[in-house]
Amino acid sequence: MTVNSVCLNATVTCDGLIQDDEEACDKEQVIRADIRNFIQQYSDEHKLTGRVIARVFQGIDSPRYPATVWGRVRKFWRSHLDTDFHWLRKIATREILRAR
Repeated sequence: MTVNSVCLNATVTCDGLIQDDEEACDKEQVIRADIRNFIQQYSDEHKLTGRVIARVFQGIDSPRYPATVWGRVRKFWRSHLDTDFHWLRKIATREILRAR
């Protein structure tokens, strides 16, 4: 069972991971909302992947997404440093597929 919008207790899984409390599920929903906003704002101008979104949210620059440019986008650049990169990439990839 996949729960996307409601997480109630420790027995509920959020995207395949058992969550200890409601706060972790709330954080996941905030991250998903940020990813959807990012996709909505930048998918027309850039070829987005889950890895690209995770790198921006973690503040990792690259030749195509340099810190000098993306660092100005304060809403997204380094916005989720406390989140695991691989988990963030997985969630971003799912949201991109869902948006298509």
